[in-house]
Amino acid sequence: MTELEQLRNEIAELRANMGEILAYIRKGGTPAPTEVSCKYTLYEWLGEWLIIYKEPKLKPSSLVQLNICIDKHIKGHLLDIPLNHLTAIDAQKGINAIKSSRMRKYAYDTLGAALRQAYKLKIISENVMTMTDGVIHKRAQGKALTIEQQAQFVKLIEKNRLKPLYLFYLLTGCRRSEALSLKWSDIDFAAKSIYISGTKTENAKRSIPLFPELEKLLNSIPRKNSLVFSYTDNLVNLHFSRLKKAHGLSFRIHDLRHTFATRCLESGIAMNVVQKWLGHAQASTTANIYTHVQTAFELEEVARFNPKITI
Repeated sequence: MTELEQLRNEIAELRANMGEILAYIRKGGTPAPTEVSCKYTLYEWLGEWLIIYKEPKLKPSSLVQLNICIDKHIKGHLLDIPLNHLTAIDAQKGINAIKSSRMRKYAYDTLGAALRQAYKLKIISENVMTMTDGVIHKRAQGKALTIEQQAQFVKLIEKNRLKPLYLFYLLTGCRRSEALSLKWSDIDFAAKSIYISGTKTENAKRSIPLFPELEKLLNSIPRKNSLVFSYTDNLVNLHFSRLKKAHGLSFRIHDLRHTFATRCLESGIAMNVVQKWLGHAQASTTANIYTHVQTAFELEEVARFNPKITI
């Protein structure tokens, strides 16, 4: 190759690179002052990161949620550009455009984790997420049913086709999807134990006691197939929505899980035991959610206090 030919090739490559940068700027992006080429685009890296670092660890349902977060929210608000062209401003604008604070936080954490891994592997020279503002999402506090509300709900569903499922939530504290994936083979009637496979991570696997009331409930359910409850998630959502509308209920299905935990603590069951039954990774998680129950216990103790001093 002659010097003239080499010079022409370099000019052609420079024009191509400039064209790529100009196209990106026209779409509203800000090019990073780094090299133009990169092994991955943003979308390509998210896909690779998902397969290599998340799929082996996550339960199928959690993986579905993560895919929705990436496809609908991250890709929905960020362009598919070379990974090293993503700037902190681009990332901040994309995250800020997500309306739901819960999903905004989820997308922020997801993008941050993916870029952190890319930085560790030297795919990019810096993780721009460290230059963005964090996202604060105040988790909605779950509310347990009072004993009176619980009694009213049980009476309300007396002739309801999903009554066994609703009672199962109240008697186990299982998450909605955990109950729907429960198999008869997971129940050990001899050992009085139920194995819960969990729906979040491998750590969510656990066993819960087969309480007498729970055993009686399970024995009343016909065994039509391998699943204890042969309902889809969509059917349960639709059914409960109609139930709420028809009777003016203000709580969620997930609040039946909170109700179970609250009844446990009200019964004097230790916090670490409740943590184990709920499948919380840390006791602090259980304690933070159910502080109101502890406060009620403290008030009872105050009433018992007798200092033996007359003022």
